[in-house]
Parts: sequence; C-alpha cells; structure tokens
Amino acid sequence: MNKLLRREELRARIKSGKILIENYQNTQDVGFIKKAIAMLLFREHGLENYQPLYISSGAREILGEDAFNSLVEHLRSARSRIFPSTAGKIRKLGYDYADFVVEHVVDVSSMVNYLLDSDLDTIEDKVMYLGRNCPICIVSKPEDIKLKRHDRNNVGEPWKEYDKFGIKRTMIRGYCGPLETSQ
Repeated sequence: MNKLLRREELRARIKSGKILIENYQNTQDVGFIKKAIAMLLFREHGLENYQPLYISSGAREILGEDAFNSLVEHLRSARSRIFPSTAGKIRKLGYDYADFVVEHVVDVSSMVNYLLDSDLDTIEDKVMYLGRNCPICIVSKPEDIKLKRHDRNNVGEPWKEYDKFGIKRTMIRGYCGPLETSQ
C-alpha cells in the first residue's frame, strides 16, 4: 500500500488550493485553476481516497455475497489510492472491472465550483466538509450510464442523482485518514 496522506500534508494542499482560489477570485481567469484544484485536493492521492465509500445494489448483485464481503474487507481501511485497489480486487475476485465504475457521488467539478465560490477564510472547513460528506460509490456500468456526469450541483444533497434513478447503496466505510482528525 502506498503512503497515506497525513493531516499536515492535507493542510499544505489546502493552503496551496487557497492560493489558487484567491487568484481565481481576483482575476476570474479559470485557466488551469479548476484542474489544478481537482488534482491537488480530490484526485490521485487526494481526498477521494478518504471520502466515505459505498457500493450500489446493482454492483453488489453482480458480485454476489461472498465476493461483496471480500471486497468490503479489502476496502474498509484508509488507503492512498482507492481506484487501483478496487479494480485490482474486483479482478482478483474473477470479475471484469469494465462492469463497474468507481465514481464521485458529487462530481469533482461541482466540488471545485463550491470552493471557487467560497470565502477564503472558510476554505479549510469547506474542504473538510466535502471530504466527509461527498462520498465515492462503486456502481454497475448500467447504473453509471443513468447518472449525470458533470455539474450535478448536489453538494448539499449528494445522493440526489442516485435517488432520482432508485439506485440503492450500502456503506463500505465512513470517511477516514486525514479526515478523521479534528482541525
């Protein structure tokens, strides 16, 4: 397993993100800023690895109970990269990973827009809120096709799009890692 993000590292990322957001607010020049914030805070070794993790009923049904239990056991702990770990475990269980999608319940674009519109003094609190309240979900490919890809604008109601299509889910783990510690 790769190195886990420490609380101090998360704070440094938030501080860097704050500089990017301040630049955007002063210039209104989006340029690379949205992508930089997404990569810095949410993707790769960012918060997506520590956000609450769920699995949809469709994905669970494909796996069956034994494989589901094995996947849950594997994914329950904090880890530095959730995406390769999930794909690898699903393949080890004998399933085609192409039948599944690991996705942000609140799309990254909506989370970045939420931060860009924030008061600079509240950025750290808002990042922590997003990390703790905007889950990741493993869904089946047919369920994923139903979901809107971008600009869901559902930060306050993360499951809105899922509920719209009757996609049920089971929690694998709550938020973890650097999101657990108090500010």
